[in-house]
Amino acid sequence: MSFSTCSVFQRIQLKPIQLTETETKIRNVLVDFCDYYNYNLKTNQSQDNIVPRVTGGWVRDKLLGRHSNDLDIAINGVSGEEFAESLSHFLQDNYSKYEISPSSIHKIKKNPEKSKHLETATSKLFGQSIDFVNLRSEEYTENSRIPIIKFGTPSEDAYRRDATLNALFYNLKSQSVEDFTDQGIEDLQDGILRTPLDPKQTFLDDPLRVLRLIRFANRFNFQIDQTALNEMSNREISEMLKRKISRERIGTEIRKILISNNGPLVGLSLILQNNLFNSVFNIDGIESIAQKLNENSANMVNDSINKCSVILKDSIVFISNYIKHLDEIKNTNVWFWLFVILKDLDLFKIKVNPNKKQLEEYLSTVIIREALKYGRNDFDNVTLLISHQSEFNGILDKIKEDNLKRFEIGLFIRKLDKKWILMILVEYLFNYNNIEKRENTIKLYNYIIGSGLVDCYEMKSLVVGKELANIFNKKAGPWMKKVLDEIIIWQLENPEKNKEDCVKFIKTLV
Repeated sequence: MSFSTCSVFQRIQLKPIQLTETETKIRNVLVDFCDYYNYNLKTNQSQDNIVPRVTGGWVRDKLLGRHSNDLDIAINGVSGEEFAESLSHFLQDNYSKYEISPSSIHKIKKNPEKSKHLETATSKLFGQSIDFVNLRSEEYTENSRIPIIKFGTPSEDAYRRDATLNALFYNLKSQSVEDFTDQGIEDLQDGILRTPLDPKQTFLDDPLRVLRLIRFANRFNFQIDQTALNEMSNREISEMLKRKISRERIGTEIRKILISNNGPLVGLSLILQNNLFNSVFNIDGIESIAQKLNENSANMVNDSINKCSVILKDSIVFISNYIKHLDEIKNTNVWFWLFVILKDLDLFKIKVNPNKKQLEEYLSTVIIREALKYGRNDFDNVTLLISHQSEFNGILDKIKEDNLKRFEIGLFIRKLDKKWILMILVEYLFNYNNIEKRENTIKLYNYIIGSGLVDCYEMKSLVVGKELANIFNKKAGPWMKKVLDEIIIWQLENPEKNKEDCVKFIKTLV
């Protein structure tokens, strides 16, 4: 499957950087503190003066005219933690001038084994979270991909970043944009994602950069430079991505792709084009799954994404009309797309550890939990949808023959809760070449709306507890569940009836 990230691209007119009121206050405090530091605290007068610079995504987004809360401050000559600690003392001593109390400083430690090479100090100014980190340079030995980190110059730091357009700095002192790679501004105008250094070296230094470039291509509809694109499918890099990067960091990048306002089709397509599916979803890492299953899984996911990319354009009216039912569901985009990606794996169940006594689990659960490190809320809800596809198809067969009872679809909706609309939407999309099945899906949807079953998952039994026990003249116990199930079925079939009618029905069961 081939997927172009931008077929016709008009050069972007960059905007001048304008600071918000809060950003202006932050800028003034940091510049004042650096002046104070350079004059009073600098131990080596031959050392360059400290200059505060905003780095990365904030600069890019501001030039694109977008809002950004991602405020990273790079400092030359001192560590981010040292800078933040000294700033905290400065604010304490100058409270009367700035009228802000220093916030606590949180240190995020480096983890070179997982390509997390920098320590970061995080704090707040005027309610805005800020990361402080030192400019750095990196040196590699022949025998290790773990770099030796040293204080660096702005230029050295810029060349270590994932893309030239993310290597732009905003000098808070001079209030100017700095492009030390001499390509960042032009690449941003042209919508090109290009690595500052040789892409193979860049990706081997931190393989997560492969997914980051894919995420930016998806988010901004930018093109990845062909040289970098060629290296993304390099087997050595895909293996490093799988083995060296923590699953949590990979899961974070995938989630950002899935929740993109543009939709994730560009990002997912690039993952598949560059043979990164296995690295991202880490099927190799699950010992009990055979290589044949790995290949089949990737092929099925490829087919799913290919179908979705073809049919979404034709289905946009359907989606826009019915997507309103998704507004109240948290994580809808993530669940929807994971369902799309993994829906054809519904037949596969495995034991994660064959040496332990445990029930088999759906492969989708294992992938979401182990490969992406998402929580129970994600893998339970996605697997719920995947595991009920066969039952849904049975309901479609009945609606086709006008042989569907109200309680049957009601019980099905109650199993899926608010997520029933995801099942409708995905099945409609994936049957784009089956007109009859599409029509039956729409017929089912209209039946649900017309029958008032949209929120039947919230329906409670009209008679519960002591009332039910009194009617049967029995103590409360497990027997109640079967009766309550019968009551729910009766209520679904008789929506116009009231509690008095329900009691009469219950007495027929005694």
